[in-house]
Amino acid sequence: MNGQSVHEARQAHGRGVGVGRIKVTGGLTLTDDLSKGRSPPSIQRLPRRSGIVVMQGSHPQFKPEAPVADRRPHAGREIGHVAQAFNGSGLLAQISIKVLVELVLKEGEGGVEGSSEGPEVIEDQSLRGASSISDVGDTCASEASVTHDVNGGAQDPVSPFLRCLGRQCILCQRTSLTDTSLNGRSGSLALIAHSPSTRSAMATDPRYLELQARVAAFVDDVLIPLEVTAELAGGSLPADTQAHVRTKAFDYGVNGGPHSVEHGGHGWSTTEWFLVEEQLGRTTNGVSWYIPNAYNVWKHASPALQERWLIPALRGDLHDAYAVTEAEAGSDPSGMTTTARPLDDGRWVLNGEKWFVTFGSVASVIVVMAYALVDGERLPTLFAVPADTPGIETVADVPFTHTYPHGHPTLLFTDVIVSDADIIGAVGEGEDLQRMWFTEERLGIAARSVGAMQRLIEETMDWATGRVQGGARLIDHQGVSFPLADSAADAAAGRLLGLEVASMADAGADPKLVHGKASMAKLFCSEAANRCADRALQIWGGRGYMRTTAAERFWRELRVDRIWEGTSEIQRLIVARSLERRGVQAMLT
Repeated sequence: MNGQSVHEARQAHGRGVGVGRIKVTGGLTLTDDLSKGRSPPSIQRLPRRSGIVVMQGSHPQFKPEAPVADRRPHAGREIGHVAQAFNGSGLLAQISIKVLVELVLKEGEGGVEGSSEGPEVIEDQSLRGASSISDVGDTCASEASVTHDVNGGAQDPVSPFLRCLGRQCILCQRTSLTDTSLNGRSGSLALIAHSPSTRSAMATDPRYLELQARVAAFVDDVLIPLEVTAELAGGSLPADTQAHVRTKAFDYGVNGGPHSVEHGGHGWSTTEWFLVEEQLGRTTNGVSWYIPNAYNVWKHASPALQERWLIPALRGDLHDAYAVTEAEAGSDPSGMTTTARPLDDGRWVLNGEKWFVTFGSVASVIVVMAYALVDGERLPTLFAVPADTPGIETVADVPFTHTYPHGHPTLLFTDVIVSDADIIGAVGEGEDLQRMWFTEERLGIAARSVGAMQRLIEETMDWATGRVQGGARLIDHQGVSFPLADSAADAAAGRLLGLEVASMADAGADPKLVHGKASMAKLFCSEAANRCADRALQIWGGRGYMRTTAAERFWRELRVDRIWEGTSEIQRLIVARSLERRGVQAMLT
C-alpha cells in the first residue's frame, strides 16, 4: 500500500485491501521517538481539520512466518497497513494490522484468544498512554478482529464489547472506540476487520439465518393469525390465548432476548435483537406484547431488584411499565415536576403525575423517573415502584388510535413511599440510564418500522400482481408500481441504517454517537413506514380501508412511531446537534 492514496485504498476495499481511520482530538505532532529505532513509515496526511492521519508500513509484532489455520477459503490471504495518531505529547496509538483470515499466532507471540467458531483476538501490548482517541474505524479483507491493549493491562473490565468482536460486523467502516470507553483506565483499542462481503453477511451467517427463520416462523404461525381477532375484540385477547403466546414464545426462544441467560433471556447482541424486532414489526395489534420481556434499565438494578422484578418478568409472571412523560414534560423533559423527597430512615416520598404509561394498567412494577431532592439539588433518578403501593391512582385511561392489548393510562403518585433499595442504578443516574433506554427504544422502533414495511410491500405486491383492472394488472400501471418502488427503497435504506447503528453499539462505539444515529434511524424509518402504509392503503383501494386488512391497521398503528419515544421533530434536533458535536463524518459514514 506504500504510496497509495487514502482514496485509492478505500476504493481497493472490494479487492481485499482495507484502510484504517483514526480520528483524534488535540494537535497532531510527529516526534522523533515514534519509530522506536525503526525507520518511520510513509505518512499520508488528510486535511488538518479532519483530525485524521494514516501511516502505512509494517510492524514486527505480526510475523509473516506465523502459522495459518487453513479452515476457510480465504485463509492465508494477507492485507496490511499501519495507522498512527498523535497528540501534542507524542504517540497516542500505533495500530499495525497484518491480518490473515483465521490467523493463529504461537503462544507467547500475541496472546491469541478465540475459537474455531469465531475470529481470533490478537493482543498487542505496544500501545501505551492512549486516552483521547475519539473514534476508530477500520475495514479489512478478513473476518478477524485485532485488539490492542492500550496500557498493557488486563482487558477487563473496560471493554464489554470485546466479546462481540467479529460476531456483529454488519456494515463496513463502522467500528469505534471513544474517550468514554477508555475513561482514563487501562483499556482496549479494538478494530473489526470485515470481509469484502460484510454487507451480505447475514445472508450467509448461519446464526443470523437461524434466528431470523425461527422468529419469522413464530410471527407467521403464532402471532399473525391472532391479529384480526384482536382487532375485532378491541385489542385484548382472551387469557388462554395470551398464555398460549407466552408458551410459544418460550418454545421458539424469542422471550427476553437482550437480557442475560442468567436472568432468563438469551443474551442477544444489539444486532440479533434488531433482527428479532424487525420480524416482530411485521405484526399488528400489539400481539407481540404478550412475549415475556422487560425494559433494559433492569440491567443496572441491584441483584435484589432483578430477583424481585426482572427474573419474574422474563418468566412471564409479571409485566413492568415505564413512567417518564408528564403533562408539561413531553418533548422537553426539563419540565418534569415529579419529585422524590428523602426521609431520615432511608425512605423516599414520591409525588407527581405521569402520562402515557404504557403497560400501566397491567404492570406489577412501575419504573418512575423523578427528581431526587438532595442538598438543594434536583437529581434525576429512577425508582422501581410496586404498582400496589398506596398512593398510586389511575386518573385517566382513554382509548387511542391503535387497537392494542393495553392502554397508556395517566397515573397519579401521591405521597408514595419507596426506599433506597428501590433505586435503579444510583441517585442522579436517571438521565444516563434513560438515554440508554431511549437509544434502545428508538432503534427498536426503526427495526419494527422496517418489518412493517416489508410486510406491507409483500402483501401489496401480491395484491397488485394478482388484481386486474382495465385489462392489465395493477402493477403494470406506473401509478401503482412507482409507489411500491419508492417504498422498497425506503425499506432497504432504513434496514441498512438500523443495522449500522446496531453494529456500532455491539462494537462499543461512543454511546452519544450511537444515540444520535439511533435518532436518525428512528426518524427515517418511522417516517418512511408511514409513507409506505399510506401508499399501500391507496393501492388496496376500498379493501385497504377495511380494518381486517393489514394495510389499514398499519396505517393507524405506525402513526404513533413518529410521536412516542421522541417526536420526529425532537429526533431532527438530536441529529442536528449530533452533526455539530460528533462531526459530520461520524454521523454520515
